[in-house]
Amino acid sequence: VDPRAFEGTIDAFLELVHPQDRDGFARDLRRCLMGEAGLEREHRIVRPDGSVGWVAVHGTVQYDEEGRALALRGVCQDITGQVSGEKALRRQAAMLDLLRGMAVAANESTGLEGALDAAVGALCADGGWRFGRGHVIGPDGPEPGARWLGTDIAPGSIDSPLADEVSPLVARVVVQREAIWVDEVLAGEVSPFEEATHGAGWSAFAFPVFADEQVVAVIEVYASSQLRPDRALIDATTQGAAQLGVAIERLRAREALAHQARHDVLTDLPNRSMLIERLRLALRHLDRTHSSLAVIFIDLDDFKLVNDGLGHEIGDRCLSILATRLQQAMRPDDLVARFGGDEFVLLCEDVSNDEAVANTAVRLLELISRPIELGDGAEIELEASLGIVIASDPSTPAENLIRDADAAMYRAKEKGGARYQIFDVALHERAARWLALAGGLRRAVDNNELRLEFQPQIRINDGAILGFEALVRWQHPEEGLLPPREFIAVAEQTRVINVIGDWVIQQACSQAAQWKAMRSSATDLRMCVNVSATQLNRPGLVDVVAAALSETDLPPAALCIEITESVIMSDPALALKALVELKELGILLAVDDFGTGYSSLAYLNRFPIDVIKIDKEFVSPLGQGNGKARSILRSVVDLSRALGAVPVPEGVETEEQLDDLRCLGCEVAQGFLLGMPQPAGELDHQLAGAESVC
Repeated sequence: VDPRAFEGTIDAFLELVHPQDRDGFARDLRRCLMGEAGLEREHRIVRPDGSVGWVAVHGTVQYDEEGRALALRGVCQDITGQVSGEKALRRQAAMLDLLRGMAVAANESTGLEGALDAAVGALCADGGWRFGRGHVIGPDGPEPGARWLGTDIAPGSIDSPLADEVSPLVARVVVQREAIWVDEVLAGEVSPFEEATHGAGWSAFAFPVFADEQVVAVIEVYASSQLRPDRALIDATTQGAAQLGVAIERLRAREALAHQARHDVLTDLPNRSMLIERLRLALRHLDRTHSSLAVIFIDLDDFKLVNDGLGHEIGDRCLSILATRLQQAMRPDDLVARFGGDEFVLLCEDVSNDEAVANTAVRLLELISRPIELGDGAEIELEASLGIVIASDPSTPAENLIRDADAAMYRAKEKGGARYQIFDVALHERAARWLALAGGLRRAVDNNELRLEFQPQIRINDGAILGFEALVRWQHPEEGLLPPREFIAVAEQTRVINVIGDWVIQQACSQAAQWKAMRSSATDLRMCVNVSATQLNRPGLVDVVAAALSETDLPPAALCIEITESVIMSDPALALKALVELKELGILLAVDDFGTGYSSLAYLNRFPIDVIKIDKEFVSPLGQGNGKARSILRSVVDLSRALGAVPVPEGVETEEQLDDLRCLGCEVAQGFLLGMPQPAGELDHQLAGAESVC
């Protein structure tokens, strides 16, 4: 203000005061004139050039001798820069609060929609924006936000058919990949509330949220007044969106992990954990519905042949196609889960009767057996065994239903497969016995309940004992002496076979060492020990055998490990690796039950086999004038020798059979005729004075 052009009057000073601040200045001046207080005030002024500034006024009134006011004296200080700085700081603080609010709310959210809602709430709380919502960007573009949030308006009260659609503004943000500010909303241009916002002086603002450089969400907000673009707000929301994107990435990763924890990776079906959870929930509902549910356990028959013959990639494709078929065939509320490997479990709630479940099983068998196209005109047909259990008692443990359905499925397999079996009392008794045996087996070794019996292997020409096969028995505390067929299968399924197998190897080596000490000629006596599939596939088997040989001081050549043909051919590559490692110890290796599996001669030729034990099915027809049986056995004997292995026929029970074997050139045999399995103590006297030459 040019001092020469300024008339020093109150009215002239008031002319400089900003119109919106004049009433306040006049009020404070009256209080000063009345002697209530001095004039202390900050307000805006309008300079002659029209610019607005801020001043701080400090003044007092000068009176004459009679107490009349003569003049206002004081200082008017230009504080425009200070006020602007403070305003900027306050705005910056507000933006930081907004940024902090968006970040904290996003980080504390447990889901994607919750994180977007939290960001909208933080924006509306900042002031100016009345309501808004967040949109998730799906595979097909923006999806309408779950809900509208706001401060002083209920969006639901706005009657518009567009209120539940994605606004054009959101679509523009997705395409342009940047924030968009609209300070004057036009009809049909950006607003989902055309009638409410058009011509009403509304503003809109929307910005993208990025994750992995992709727009994963858009947030839009609306104000009921025209707001000019605010660079500070845009910058703050950009930073907030970046933090929101990190939170969304974390939430998505968490959701993906949660999904993976409850679903199968290959088929995306619910897994075993989710199945048990749903089954428990369904059982609780039985109390209210007074209905029944069915659990159907599906296991593909001989699916291992598909993986071994065609490869795991084809096997996985078959499982995926089958999973889709099962889902499409069942009711929407039924649960189809992959239990593991080639096993599926179906949970059917609210079943009417057993007949309806049986009809479902028949339909499933037909569905599974439909050819699966593999490409290039090739196709494969699968079959399955189904076990079914029907329950109406809410107190039944979910695990028991799975167990019973599994037991029924195994019964269906025992009957030949490609059929269904409904669980009944007999199966329950079988399952109960299985559980009882499983529980007892876990204690059998610790309780010293296992026994070994030894069956001799005899040289046919002179009856000399060449070795023994160690056979485990279980001295059950209630049922007496149980043969292997009563409990070995249970031991295999429960993995107790590893503990039992280790014990058998140790005890057999110890006994062989004792017999060797009894007589010098027993040096070549051979001890044969059976090893199961579970043991063979176990990485520590070689260490167990090596330790037993070392601890008993038994020569490696005195130990022969027997593996059945079916075990070897179930996974030839793995079996070859294990057998080579065992052979490196210096022990002998034998193929047991030869002729009962599906051996490949090319594979057998690669195995370091010393002995081939010919299954008793080849021996039984001998001695009855059966020329065909003798010809077959002669071929097996010749094959054994061609492979560089000693043939040892098993199951010799008659003199006629022994004579035929002698004529066929067999040198060693084993069977009840030549010696029954006996405890070691009953065999000591036979070895004490007899000579044995291998």
